[in-house]
Order: sequence, then C-alpha cells, then structure tokens
Amino acid sequence: MSWFTVHTLQGQAEGKIRLDTVRAVIFDLDDTMYNYRAADEAAFAAVADYAKKRFGLEMEKTRELHDRCFARQKRELGENQAGIHSRIVRFEKLLEELKKPVFPHALNMTDLYWNTFLDNMTPEPGITELLRVLRLRGIQTAVGTNMTSYIQYRKITKLGIGQYIDMVCTSEEAGAEKPGLKFFLFLLTKLGRAPGECVYIGDNARRDYEGAEQAGIPAVWYAARPGVHPEEEAKTVRRITDYSSCLKEDGINLGGIFIPY
Repeated sequence: MSWFTVHTLQGQAEGKIRLDTVRAVIFDLDDTMYNYRAADEAAFAAVADYAKKRFGLEMEKTRELHDRCFARQKRELGENQAGIHSRIVRFEKLLEELKKPVFPHALNMTDLYWNTFLDNMTPEPGITELLRVLRLRGIQTAVGTNMTSYIQYRKITKLGIGQYIDMVCTSEEAGAEKPGLKFFLFLLTKLGRAPGECVYIGDNARRDYEGAEQAGIPAVWYAARPGVHPEEEAKTVRRITDYSSCLKEDGINLGGIFIPY
C-alpha cells in the first residue's frame, strides 16, 4: 500500500495518510477557481465610472472612500463574519460619507458591481476537466469559501461548474470566516467526512492552506498568483500552479497528493 507524508506548516508534527482514503477534494472559490482580482478590478472600475458621472468623483477618490468604508465595515461588524463582504453595506456607507441619498444609488452600485464582476469571470484553465475527472472517479467535490452564499452560488453558476460540485459551504452558513477552526469543522460536518479523507485546495496560504492544515485537512496551495502572504507561502509544502498538470495517465496529482485511478 502506498503512503505519503503530510507535514504541518511548522514541520514539527508528522502524520501518515493512505492514498486510497481520499474521498473528497474541497476547493476555495475566489482566486482558486477563477481570477478574482481581474473580475474585481473590472467591477470596481464600473462603479467608479458611476460615481464619477453621478457625484463627480475621480477613481482615486472613490477607491479611497471604498477602502475606508471597508475598514469601517470590518470594525463595526467584526472580521469573523460574512457580512464584511456585503457590497451593498459598503456602498451604503460610502454614500453616507458623501451625504448622498442611498436610494437609488446603493442598489444601483451593488447591481452594477456584481453584474460586471460576473461578466468578467472565466474558469481557471483546467479546473472544469479536473472537477469532471474527480466526479468520474467517485471523489466528492466541494467548495469551501468565505463570502455570502447567494453571490457564491451565482459565481459557480457563471463558471458553468455547478454540475460537478456536490456541496457548497460558505462562511455565512458556517457563522465564521476562514482560517478559523469553526469554519473547517462545520465544513467537515456538512461534508460528512473526517479530515484525513479530504484534500483542501486554495490560493491563500494563510486562510486556506494554514487554516485547513490546522483542522487536520491536508492542504494544497494554488500558487497561480503568489505574493499575497509571502511568509506563509514560503512555508507551504504542497502546491500547484495549474490544474491541467494535475491529470496524469495513472491518477490525479494534487501537489504531491496522488489519487490513483
């Protein structure tokens, strides 16, 4: 029987996991299954254009106000809940700072942001085929993501991958954000799997890789766009840069975690 070694981020503990015990592969969504940053930049540019036409604001001023309102949103709500991602709350606060009416602008800006965002989403190269093969081989596929549920379902639908996803768990549903242990324990309970039966793939070395590892889930860093948390990224043991390279003739290789056919 083949085995591989799973190390913690600190390299202080070591455990063993049998390859044939992998029953589920869980993916982060944003910047893991598509390019979040590109979609967000296009969406924010559309909102900034709206603000310029309605309120005479330059993009730099809109960005400054947005970032200040985002910080206020996190301060007022607390950072460990999905409400911090609400764009309508953020744009409401921005309008309040400008002393502009929230009707109709808060809803207009929110709809404009998300519609533009969705229009600029495309699946990461190879992700659809990887999901298809995992399902074909009887491996559960799930999405474990920070954010509110409704918009994450819209994103998955836009990517055209919903038919390959068995389960979705958001931080709104879990009542806690990644990298908190509460999120990952809720995820495992909903999936009905033990930590050693799962593999978690995500782009953020702190929220995804470290969070999953601390919950006992072997993690893989999706390293297509590095540089967010350089110190944590340097500690990752398993990583992939594209999904197409995961599919081999004799199995699926997820950053060194090999699932044989």
